Amino acid sequence: MAATIFAHYPQVNGYAEERRWATEIFRSENGTEARSDRMVGTRPQRVIRYPVKPASRAHMTRMLNLLTDAALDAVYVPLWFSRSRLIYATNDDPLIYCDTYAREFSLVDSLVLVSLDVWDGRTIVSILGSEITVDSAAPGFPAGAWAIPAIKATPGQSESVLWRLEHTGEADLTFEEMLA
Repeated sequence: MAATIFAHYPQVNGYAEERRWATEIFRSENGTEARSDRMVGTRPQRVIRYPVKPASRAHMTRMLNLLTDAALDAVYVPLWFSRSRLIYATNDDPLIYCDTYAREFSLVDSLVLVSLDVWDGRTIVSILGSEITVDSAAPGFPAGAWAIPAIKATPGQSESVLWRLEHTGEADLTFEEMLA
């Protein structure tokens, strides 16, 4: 995975994941609205509400720089409600073992591995039970480290959110999944 990971822990209170279905809307000649029964896309778009409170001024500066860069491209955002602990340590191979039951690991998403302050991203190639195959070896993560599915998303915050983050030290960020 050659993209940027939003490597910041959210505050527990206020973190939320929601799904939105989009429909096509057509405007008729007389100005009334007509909606199609057909959904746009094959799955709903995920929207993540991500409250943050940086621990230090340096942490906040890194976060502001990341958000500025992400506004031009995209960032991988971990789905914290679907995190799972590694069952076995990773040993320089592309196999990750963790509980995938009732979690949102999928071939559409990517995977973020987290251990203490080390964050590493991989693309999911296949999933079979508790075995996730990723695109390249994931070295040095101990059993118990987090395996977290991640979505490619764009930050949906405005300048006022960035101002609030810089002046009050906390903000509610929003990330919108990029659907292919």
